[in-house]
Amino acid sequence: MQWMRALVYQLQCLYKQVLEKSNDADPFDPMRNIKGNIVTDSAPFPVGSLWRKWDLHIHSPGTKLNDQFKLKDGDVLTEYCRKVHESGVSAFGITDYFSADSYFSFIDKFRELYTKSPKVFFPNIELRTSDVVNVAKEEVNVHIIFNPFQPEYEKKIRTFLQHLKTNKTGNGSRNVKASELTTTVDYEGATTTRNFIQEAFDETYGQKADLADHVLIFTAANNDGMRTETETIDGKQRGIKRKAVITDELDKFSDGFLGNSGNAEYFQRTDRLENKKEAAKPKPVVSGCDAHSFVELDKWLGKCDLEEGRVIRQPTWIKADLTFEGLRQIIYEQSRVFIGEEPEVEGRVRGNQTKYIRSVYLTQADGYAGRCGMWFQEENIELNKELVAIIGNKGSGKSALTDIIGLLGNSHNQKSKIATGKPEILFSFLNKEKFLKNQCASNFKGELRWHAGVPDQKILDATVDESLPEKVEYLPQKYLERICANIEDNEFRSTLDEVIFGYVQRADRFDKTNLDDLISYLAQQDEESIRAAKSLLHEANEKVVSIEKKLVPDYRREVEEKIRLKQEELKSHETLIPPKPEPAPENISDTAGAAELGTVEKSITELRLRIGELGQEQTQVASQTEELKQTRKAIERVPEALKALKTKHEASLTAVGLDFNNIIKITIDYDTLDQVIETKTSRLNEICSFLASEEDIASSTSDDTNKAVARSASLVCQLAELNQKKLGIVERLGRPEREYQANLEKRTKWETRKRELLGDEQNPTAHTIRGLQQELNKITNDYSKDMDSARTYRANISRDIFKEKLNLTSFYNSVKQSIDKEIEKYRDELGDYDISIEAGLRFDASFYEEFFRYINQAVKGSFHGTEDGKTVLKKLCERVTNWESEEDIFSVLDSIVDFLHNDRRDELLVGENTARDIFKQMKNQKDPVDLYDYVFSFDYLKTEYDLKVDEKDLSELSPGERGGLLLVFYLMLDRSDIPLVIDQPEDNLDNKSVYEILVTFLKRAKKRRQIIMVTHNPNLAVVADAEQIIHVSIDKKNGNDFDFYSGSIENPEINKRVVDILEGTLPAFDNRRLKYRKQGK
Repeated sequence: MQWMRALVYQLQCLYKQVLEKSNDADPFDPMRNIKGNIVTDSAPFPVGSLWRKWDLHIHSPGTKLNDQFKLKDGDVLTEYCRKVHESGVSAFGITDYFSADSYFSFIDKFRELYTKSPKVFFPNIELRTSDVVNVAKEEVNVHIIFNPFQPEYEKKIRTFLQHLKTNKTGNGSRNVKASELTTTVDYEGATTTRNFIQEAFDETYGQKADLADHVLIFTAANNDGMRTETETIDGKQRGIKRKAVITDELDKFSDGFLGNSGNAEYFQRTDRLENKKEAAKPKPVVSGCDAHSFVELDKWLGKCDLEEGRVIRQPTWIKADLTFEGLRQIIYEQSRVFIGEEPEVEGRVRGNQTKYIRSVYLTQADGYAGRCGMWFQEENIELNKELVAIIGNKGSGKSALTDIIGLLGNSHNQKSKIATGKPEILFSFLNKEKFLKNQCASNFKGELRWHAGVPDQKILDATVDESLPEKVEYLPQKYLERICANIEDNEFRSTLDEVIFGYVQRADRFDKTNLDDLISYLAQQDEESIRAAKSLLHEANEKVVSIEKKLVPDYRREVEEKIRLKQEELKSHETLIPPKPEPAPENISDTAGAAELGTVEKSITELRLRIGELGQEQTQVASQTEELKQTRKAIERVPEALKALKTKHEASLTAVGLDFNNIIKITIDYDTLDQVIETKTSRLNEICSFLASEEDIASSTSDDTNKAVARSASLVCQLAELNQKKLGIVERLGRPEREYQANLEKRTKWETRKRELLGDEQNPTAHTIRGLQQELNKITNDYSKDMDSARTYRANISRDIFKEKLNLTSFYNSVKQSIDKEIEKYRDELGDYDISIEAGLRFDASFYEEFFRYINQAVKGSFHGTEDGKTVLKKLCERVTNWESEEDIFSVLDSIVDFLHNDRRDELLVGENTARDIFKQMKNQKDPVDLYDYVFSFDYLKTEYDLKVDEKDLSELSPGERGGLLLVFYLMLDRSDIPLVIDQPEDNLDNKSVYEILVTFLKRAKKRRQIIMVTHNPNLAVVADAEQIIHVSIDKKNGNDFDFYSGSIENPEINKRVVDILEGTLPAFDNRRLKYRKQGK
């Protein structure tokens, strides 16, 4: 029967291919459903909402008023269509006064010339109202943008104009309709009212119609919003009441406003109405070029135009599908609109293309005959660059997709890092109970394709290589469950360590590479009870471990891989090299302006160089100053130690006629040391003043005089002023000279980024290409030479502190304050969710129990096996018959070290390799330095910190609070810029965490990194305004055939699937009803 199953499988594959090929249209062509002048609103945009340029206020040839579109030769409309087609704008509002004639003329011509163009055009009828609110006595213009995706939209527009009354009257005092206007004089004098507009809507669509399905109303606004001018009466500023009321009514009448970036913030305010008790709705502002001629079209369409630093025109970017539904989405998510040169995320993605996933490709391995079912067959799932939400019913394959991304992206969360026995597999789909069962996964392969760089490929039964860097951060559902169930505190702490360390200022790291090392460094001298020998022991252990760590093969592979990735990033960067700027010809160059510009640029270059030098000096002086302060504290302990020694031994010395003071004499003079510390501290403060930013100055003082003094001293502020001055000079220059300066700036930025990737030739930083290559050379030639001497040095220090005990603090305020400062920035968003961090100590006097907190007994080694390992350790310790015998104790310590690095179990085969890697025996990748400190100092203490939520520490937190804390740190504080993948985060959170924490920080985090999230509750995707929703399903009755449909929130089919998952009901908590298409239309 095997042949029959194979035949059925092949028929299934063939049937699927036929279905896929049945639609000849390109599925990514947004114009595939345009038929004549009728545009259906179901064109697929599978990658979801993307940033595109929109111009919703642009006139075309034939516009009723001020038509300046002229040509000496050729057809005007053909030339207009060409310019529109070649522009970088994707969506247009073709505008005319009290008419749509020019829109229809244009759309017919454009479709004739460019049948496959992806551009979309909306009819925009501009109506001059009789409302006057400004001092210039200008009437307010209202723009009606019609939905061209609706059936018979042309007929509806004409019906609207036939019913729209103007204020002009004809015979019998009858109001002239808009459709009856014929001459230029008619159109110049035409005005209407809001009531007339509403009446025309009612006649056209019916009084019960939802107008937002058919039209959107945008009102023209000035830089101050639409507030009326004020007048001074008896020394008081008073608004003109009647006009203020009109302004408010216009505001309520409108869905949005046509303005610029200067008034966008105003229309987000809820207190902008005259009646302050009435809250206004936040509304979007878009800009338009309002071009009436080819000159204006060339100058303004999709471009920024500045004159003497003043904004004339700016392009509008909208993140939405090229549909009316996409446009309507900005009414509810104003953050989808950006007015200016380019949204920040677009530049970030362009500069980090190797860190954004373009698509996931899944298919069957060569020769697969269908033994396990169809599953994946040439599935190419394109991903949005911001927030991607994966939805589907239970068992639909949601987690399958994220597990595969985690595997392909080398996530280190494939299995638990800390376990008493065998590590738990955290992937919920790629495990032996599911897709790995019966070697099913070995028949399928995947490929992670990036926006730049080599794709990552794996067979789906592969294992993650934790010695190589992660390319995605993946939080599987089981990982979140472990954390929230309080299974492993240390696993949680290890994760948070990495996040926290990223927020310690570089100058405050003192060349340390992780939080544990930094804490140890800062804490080693800060407690009175810490002895100098103890800190020396810790440093000796760090030295030993750092050498051991760099001698393991995995470390060499990690460095080599980092070099490869950096070189790949450099290669990608070099493909983006801007053309070499060409100076403006001398015959059209502004010589005087160019000379002035050259002087300013020279000053800017000198300042940048000086700022860079000061930054390097700041790091060096800060490190030196801290070292000197630590040294002084160490010296300060000497008199106290001497006093304790005298108390202890003075009586015995006196008994034999000896004077303690004659035996030991110490003179301490701090003057020269204090002078050096004071000098360096003063220099450090001086450097800080030179490098102070405007933000630093504002936060340091509220006094205006002090601010002025600080600004005058700050090189950073001086640089900002010079840059502003340069901008002004450039704006005064001719267009060729301005273009040359703009190209020169692009070239300079590109070269700066290249230097950052390569690193300095003499002193490269650790994570540059040259720095990594230096490290590889040290691994080969240097690190193996000092191991024996380092271990001997450690043993000598340990003998000196044999019976001493130590009280260690986890870290000091310098680290705590860094974290507090970052948390405080988000205090408003956190609300009542009170996160804090506190220093503390953990102590455990049980040697056996503490020892095995570090050792993973599931890993091969002398201490393998829970009971067997404890027996081995006990036998070693039992060799000590006298715990006051230094030789007996150190003989056992030497044996423990030997047992850690060599497998001494009796059951090993003769000739078997006994060498063992101590790092792989550490639980949850704990640092062997801590184990060595514990063993050689005879103190059962380890340094830790405590995080608290609502005054409760980790052990007291509920599962929901722990889950919230973890996600807050990933979304709020984690500075990693690789994709973050989260599997069903809401499962482990309470409602407070979901709606007050998760949604807020998802919206923030997606601006700086790609986020892919699985959720069984589509409401979460909607409220977080996901750019892309992917609905997945597995047809278990048809060979487990995987299928997916992807698009934006505004996509009608996505709307339907969201509601279907919610059992046909709209989300009650979310009042954004227009995000969902009504079913049954």
